[in-house]
Amino acid sequence: HRWPRFLPDGRHFLYIAITHNTARDPNNGIYFASLDGKENRLLMQSDSQADYSSGHLLFLRNATLMAETFNPKTGSLEGTPSPIADQVLLDPSTWRAALSATEGGLLAYVSGGIAANQFTWYDRSGKSIGLAGEKVLNVNHVRISPDGLKIAADPGESLFDIWIYDVARNVSTRLTFGPAAGTAPVWSPDGKWIAFNHLQDGYLNIYRKPTSGMGQTELLIEGDEKNVQNWPSDWSPDGKSLLYAVGDLIGAAQLWELPLTGNDRKPRHLMPSGFITRDARYSPDGRWIGYASNESGKFEIYAVPSSGIGGKWQISTGGGQQPLWRRDGKELFYLSSDDKLMSVPLKLNADSVQADAPRALFSVANSIAPVSGLVAPYDVTPDGKRFVVITGEQGKSFPINLVTNWTAALGK
Repeated sequence: HRWPRFLPDGRHFLYIAITHNTARDPNNGIYFASLDGKENRLLMQSDSQADYSSGHLLFLRNATLMAETFNPKTGSLEGTPSPIADQVLLDPSTWRAALSATEGGLLAYVSGGIAANQFTWYDRSGKSIGLAGEKVLNVNHVRISPDGLKIAADPGESLFDIWIYDVARNVSTRLTFGPAAGTAPVWSPDGKWIAFNHLQDGYLNIYRKPTSGMGQTELLIEGDEKNVQNWPSDWSPDGKSLLYAVGDLIGAAQLWELPLTGNDRKPRHLMPSGFITRDARYSPDGRWIGYASNESGKFEIYAVPSSGIGGKWQISTGGGQQPLWRRDGKELFYLSSDDKLMSVPLKLNADSVQADAPRALFSVANSIAPVSGLVAPYDVTPDGKRFVVITGEQGKSFPINLVTNWTAALGK
């Protein structure tokens, strides 16, 4: 449920409700509701929010802005939809159209159509050095393979699926196939498997599938009433365990470790607390885990022994999330709270971590916003010299249009 919009009486409102279960769920749409709970019903199917202005409901059909006569007291549509503007900017990842209107007939919207993303390569200075693959829609995670030759990501217009992009051959191959969303890919250390989550019967379960595409998908973690959402985070360097987070990654998240070998496959709860812990990554030698936690009141990056025995070291300062290790373990990267890619030189001792002061490498303000663990917008090559970042479509302008007395154009 997102993007509520009060109607003139202050007692009724509009909102959009979306389910991830299927690509075209009949319950996805714009709803009319009241504060006393007596009204809550579907007005129309839609993949983006609605607005109200001058006796009309404003909504998108594909990327075209439509207006239809609407009674805000009864919540009834009374007429035929009319097009108002073409190619209105739409972010399908948040079901948000870039539009706003007033009761007095003032309309503002951003042109641009459905927002696309790109995988952009950067060097350590922040210089753009090329693109990987074609433009995609609605991608939230990107992972470079252990050999640095492939990229796994989860694009999708209505639902996500896992795709593998071969950097050298410039070829994309689909790994997963609906009918529900598959997202959050994680490579095995030998590059032969990808773990991901997939919605099944209302639960986000974790599966793995061979990267060759051959063979069956294998269930690793099955969700239940206590653990509804399960998100793979990292595969251990020895291939014997998987880090994952349980929770919605926004208001709640706890880290767990799943054994992948042996007879005892019972998950282990890491650092149980009332705080959010997520974005976990094993160090290249497997002896440490870097992760993000809000225990200080804001998200910071910490490192703890993967054995669960020992101390804890704070790596970031001033806020941080999405930690990544360089392959040799001598550097850790993370995203700062002001959208900068940070670097921290490290020395990993037998029982401690020595971290230098963080320094900014470059701004990633054009990336998709890493506002929660739901998004992993960058990855680093094994040598730490190049970064792939999920960015907005480059070279495209997004002008803001302001229309006064927009209803005058109706019926023309």
